Amino acid sequence: MAAIDRIQCDRRLAERFRAIGLTTEASHSIPPRHAALRDDPVAIALRLFRDHGSASPEEVFRCLGSAGEGLTRGAGDGLCAAFRLDLIHGLFLFSDWPAGDLEEALPPGEITAILYRAAAGFDGGRVLDLGCGSGTLALLLAGPGVPAVGTDVNPRAIALARLNARVNDRGGVEFREGSLYQPVRNESFDLIVSQPPFIPSAPGVDRHIFLHGGERGDELARAIIAGSAEHLAPDGRAFVFSDWALRDGERLADRIPHERLRATLYVSRPIDPAGYAASYSDELAEVLRERGITGIRQCLTVIEHGEGLEQHEVLPHQWGEVNKTLRPRISSL
Repeated sequence: MAAIDRIQCDRRLAERFRAIGLTTEASHSIPPRHAALRDDPVAIALRLFRDHGSASPEEVFRCLGSAGEGLTRGAGDGLCAAFRLDLIHGLFLFSDWPAGDLEEALPPGEITAILYRAAAGFDGGRVLDLGCGSGTLALLLAGPGVPAVGTDVNPRAIALARLNARVNDRGGVEFREGSLYQPVRNESFDLIVSQPPFIPSAPGVDRHIFLHGGERGDELARAIIAGSAEHLAPDGRAFVFSDWALRDGERLADRIPHERLRATLYVSRPIDPAGYAASYSDELAEVLRERGITGIRQCLTVIEHGEGLEQHEVLPHQWGEVNKTLRPRISSL
């Protein structure tokens, strides 16, 4: 993996990207005015950071200037990107190319978008992103008068998150290394967001990084929900997205800790464990069978101070509509 501590770039890199014409409109496809020109700096940047292609040293310098030295590595006779780049809501966000390494910092994905949309409209107070990875949610949710803290046990993730804060000139966002709430002991927040590791860990995996969430997969999600009681401001809310592995006859509501808390669950239909395991590894199918798992449920849990628990079924295409359901009940969102 590329060494992040040797990268010496700041907001001037974002200014350079914008100067060559790389904007969020180019996040999914090369704009036609650039696509026909192989030597165009935008086409070079997207070939490197989105398509994982290669470029000559001359092309890289034309695109990145001196910053290219830390963001690229050798690939045959040319150079390739050491990091993936996502362009989201005006931010330039670096992460690792997914390769199965336990300590890589994954790029933002569908669940990142679900959490961001669910929390959309938050307009004041402090934000905490638990298990922040490369810092996407903390950086997106922070703003004027909205300081944010991200925590992660993975030192590489914290290093990438700090790089992203520098590149995007987000001085109001702080990233701290440590497990869950340990780096923010005795602090309270108005908004907590988290997508913890959620895959039942295979034998021999004992660190809660990447996707591994303990024997049942929900160990960290349960700890985050339970710990929110001590870290939510009086009118604060937490949004936690996780997969939950259930045994025959077990209810999801029984797995959600909600003492001194009000929990609202937005839950997917049951997912077959065999099909679920096929998305990750052959070993996971055997792990689920051995542990008696008969169903998987994806769940966005919304936590507030209070009492009670309610559950709503959500179809896959409805995740983006969750915050419309929340708005009548949550005045500040």
